[in-house]
Amino acid sequence: MDMISIDENNNFSLLNVGNIVWARRYKTEEECERIPQGHREGPFVVIKKNGNKVYVLQCTSCPYPLDKWKILYYPLGQLYYHMAKVTYISCLKVFELQENQFIETIGHLSEYDLNQLNKQLYILIHSRYRTKPKIENKYLNFSIGVGDVIRVYGKRYYIYDVDSEYFNVYPVMYGGKLSVCINDVNYMFLFDNPTKVKKANTMNLIDTFHSGEIELINAYKQKMLQFRNETKKSLKLGTVFDYRNNLYYVYDEDETRFFCFRIYPTKNREPKMVPVKVKLGIYYTFFARVGIKKKNMEEKGFELKKCASSEEIKYNERIFQLPKKERREMQKKKIELNLLSKTDRLQPMTVVSNGNSKDEYLIVGREGNVIELVNMNHLEDSYYFEFNESPCPYHYSRIMAKEDYDVYINKMKDLKNISLML
Repeated sequence: MDMISIDENNNFSLLNVGNIVWARRYKTEEECERIPQGHREGPFVVIKKNGNKVYVLQCTSCPYPLDKWKILYYPLGQLYYHMAKVTYISCLKVFELQENQFIETIGHLSEYDLNQLNKQLYILIHSRYRTKPKIENKYLNFSIGVGDVIRVYGKRYYIYDVDSEYFNVYPVMYGGKLSVCINDVNYMFLFDNPTKVKKANTMNLIDTFHSGEIELINAYKQKMLQFRNETKKSLKLGTVFDYRNNLYYVYDEDETRFFCFRIYPTKNREPKMVPVKVKLGIYYTFFARVGIKKKNMEEKGFELKKCASSEEIKYNERIFQLPKKERREMQKKKIELNLLSKTDRLQPMTVVSNGNSKDEYLIVGREGNVIELVNMNHLEDSYYFEFNESPCPYHYSRIMAKEDYDVYINKMKDLKNISLML
């Protein structure tokens, strides 16, 4: 974080892009009266300067709950920027800051955060979202790099590495059977098909992931590639594979055949189907049992998709063994059985909210079904929570940037060391 001299702290004319300022949220006394006490002042970020005019984005601790798209708000590192509470930069509207509103400069965005913020603004401006900030492209200076999704000649690519002339990329699509959910959007990364895109090509930035989300994508990639390598020559119980454009779930085998259930993705769901849990998703089945010859699979080829966890395999076995009467009862209830797929997203670096309070919690550890959480506004408030079959009270909010996460971890270590000394 850049150091700021005392003179600069109170000099409106010295403000520049990237400054974090403390300012009044009103320009007249009449406007002041309409704002509740305690909300009349707050942080802003300077995003544009034109001559003597300064333009800012307002910060908030309470993003509008119906706005789920991650591009709309950029999270400021609470501890990194010494904020009193969790703070977000709203990308929805640009304000002109008057000198009589300005109180003092309290910090400056890092180069990384300013670059990411400009990318979010660019994506929002060129999207079909109903509200867009009024700021010209020439004020949005940013560099494209690792973690960005670009569109080149109508195709989307995720940049995982950069060299002097090329972006090293994976093709990417929204949704799909093999997808990872990031901030309520499903992305399918084709890790098996890396390619290169020349930097000189005409391209458009259409999405961006920050450092914490990149860590999540890398972990997902490693997991998927490891699974495919382990099961390349033989399929095991709980494996989902594509054979002749149909999906199958393996429940048993003998020397010559795999015994499977024909399954369907969620979009093909029909009333008489029953859900089957598989890692990172839900499938549905009519309980149609199929025996497929291993020799035919070798000759005609098949594609591995994913494999259910041990807990999911046990659950699915119970479903497959249900008598017809109980299956019909289950279909009538239309139970949404996605507990495991939701809780799988709750990994370290994930921010969650509790429906019983307004506090946000950061997951700092996980071992099986047990997560370790810390209250982001009260770091001394940390504890463990074990998942069970009841609804999970914690709701996925977002992935924290790795830089901010590291600050939280170090701060927690400091608090633990102080408590040990006492």
